[in-house]
Amino acid sequence: MPYVAGYPMMRRFAMLVALLSTITLQGCKKLSFPQSASQDNTIYVGVEPATKELIEGMLAIYEASEELPTTILVLSTLEETITALQREELDFAMILGPPGIPTLFSTPITTETLSAIVPAGSVVTDLSRQQLIGILAGTVTNWHEIGRPDQAIMVISPSEESSIYRALTSHLMPIAEFSTSSLIAFDDSEGVRMVSETPGSIGIVRSNSVTSRVRVLFIHDDTSEKVVPSEQTYFVIESVYFVAHQEPEGEIRQFLKWLLSPTGKQAIEHFTSSPTD
Repeated sequence: MPYVAGYPMMRRFAMLVALLSTITLQGCKKLSFPQSASQDNTIYVGVEPATKELIEGMLAIYEASEELPTTILVLSTLEETITALQREELDFAMILGPPGIPTLFSTPITTETLSAIVPAGSVVTDLSRQQLIGILAGTVTNWHEIGRPDQAIMVISPSEESSIYRALTSHLMPIAEFSTSSLIAFDDSEGVRMVSETPGSIGIVRSNSVTSRVRVLFIHDDTSEKVVPSEQTYFVIESVYFVAHQEPEGEIRQFLKWLLSPTGKQAIEHFTSSPTD
């Protein structure tokens, strides 16, 4: 399964190993979107950082038992992915949040949750929503300002071109903007790494991407005086959408039907974060 990526553009080949795909890098070459996704028997799939692991996993599992034409994954920004769908340069994509284009076919297939993380050795365990907003917006720049030990805060922000950034600005910070001094993480794995290696830092990632290198913060309502065990470690829930230029047909329709089936939904759970977890 060839992989066309952009930051920089790289060609990758995915190989099935049990139920998961292993990606092997095959050098660098700048490649553009096809002129029309429907002109050959190749399926072009739009991939953006927030849904990369999900699409790779779903295609790997599906292709283990069902046949699909040659599939090329095109890694790009959220905006470029939506534009390519409108131009019929992609057959379909999966994105976090609705596409916002009424003419495109879209349907939710699952949900994702976002979590705030700090280095594993941090003494910070919880924040209120308003404290979190203040930190992300840069109005709170030292942990002592909110009653924590004296240490400068470094915000690790998702890229403005990612759907995670859009989900945050839509649900958590519709008015405030991210701190201009924040460091940018292209995807979740980079975000986890940067937070784990940066003292005093805080970042936002998909809950499913959290590792032992970081600590997930409890986020409580601002009316609560303290955190109780039942409080969630996620603070944003967003739907993942299957998006196409028009209602899918043929092999793509069958793939979507499988995604929405009990079997497909069970497979999806391995790659996403359920709000009930």
